[in-house]
Amino acid sequence: MEIYGVTGKPVSFSLSPQIYNLAFSRMRYPAVYTRLAADTAGEALLMAREIGLRGLNVTAPFKRDMAGLMDHLDSAACQLQAVNTVLLRKGKALGFNTDPAGVLGAFSFHKIRLQGENALVLGAGGAGRAAALALLEAGAKVTLVNRTTSRARAAAKKLGCTYCPLAKLPEVLSGTRIIVSAVSGHPGLVHPDRLDSGHVLLDADYRNSTLAGLARQKGCQIIPGTDWLLFQAVAALKVFTGREVEPRRIRPALSLLQPKSPTGETVSNSSVSLIGMMGAGKSIMGERLAAALSLPFVDTDRAVEQTAGQQIPSLFRDRGERAFRRLESRVIKRMRRERERKVYALGGGAVGLASNRKILKTGSRVIWLWANPRTLLSRIQRGGRPLLEGKDRLGKLRRILAKRLFSYAAASDFIVNADIPPAKIIRKILHEIC
Repeated sequence: MEIYGVTGKPVSFSLSPQIYNLAFSRMRYPAVYTRLAADTAGEALLMAREIGLRGLNVTAPFKRDMAGLMDHLDSAACQLQAVNTVLLRKGKALGFNTDPAGVLGAFSFHKIRLQGENALVLGAGGAGRAAALALLEAGAKVTLVNRTTSRARAAAKKLGCTYCPLAKLPEVLSGTRIIVSAVSGHPGLVHPDRLDSGHVLLDADYRNSTLAGLARQKGCQIIPGTDWLLFQAVAALKVFTGREVEPRRIRPALSLLQPKSPTGETVSNSSVSLIGMMGAGKSIMGERLAAALSLPFVDTDRAVEQTAGQQIPSLFRDRGERAFRRLESRVIKRMRRERERKVYALGGGAVGLASNRKILKTGSRVIWLWANPRTLLSRIQRGGRPLLEGKDRLGKLRRILAKRLFSYAAASDFIVNADIPPAKIIRKILHEIC
């Protein structure tokens, strides 16, 4: 079983896990996909390698920095000096950029001819440059516009297209059919009166596109930003698996996916569950997180002890691990019936059962606290851990972790590095969920 993920800052609002997990299911490919929260591209890559991810998608603001960390770049990544797909194989990190393929796939799906057309790209950042490259390769005449003219000029020179100052945007629009917006949120660059039914718009911001709404009112043809996301994912899936996937098998599900945005779903309407290995700091972090969010805190191990009337080490000795797991599942089932929002710290093996994972995923945001085995062992040197009794505790810890990796990944909404100081962990979690 393979694990893949997406990283960025923030990353918890990405739709990629829904798309890739659906694709893996339709392809019958043995893999699971999650999110990886990090502060830098370097931290994300290190975590991916330590956990054993086989591949990683990269979103803002890490694409450019990730390119500098790769052992090899494909043609698009080399031209753009930005990576949105990383393949981890045999100790090497191979960088790809599938954004141009996503742009071309979206236009092709909607049967939009690009050859010889005048095209305007709003934004000269990573997404804008990728869109310009794709349109140029398809034979379009591309003009770049950016709020900072010098950035548009530099990108245009590198790509071999033209640029114009923002003040001349209305003039360019009058002779343009294809518009690609790669500006987050659309801060009023295009006046709606300049749009008409002859324009075709693709907006990369699939979560919060003001421009798409305005353009639709003016009769423009709209290509959903989710189609860009879909077709770049199709190209990334080929990189990850070596297999082709039919986009039409995945695309209908996009209409059912609700983007989680900083102004939409947050922790304010859901509980939070912390999962991970023994020693990852779930109880300590859970208490601190609950205090920061002004929510009640529940440690499921303590709840099991209250239900059993004895502490966990003696419960293992007297009744065995199977009895402990049954009690643990009973405690988790109670979580489904509780209406009050809480912060939960789950036992290390709690997500081993698919039924437990389902309850957690439907009732809370699930955060996997990751720490490498040596860090974990340093935190649990003293006794009280039934599964680590005897010699070679590090070896046992590694074997347990190996067995649980897939369950953790399948249960998690995102992964957080638990090797860093507690205050930074809390800040990172709050940044993602609030």
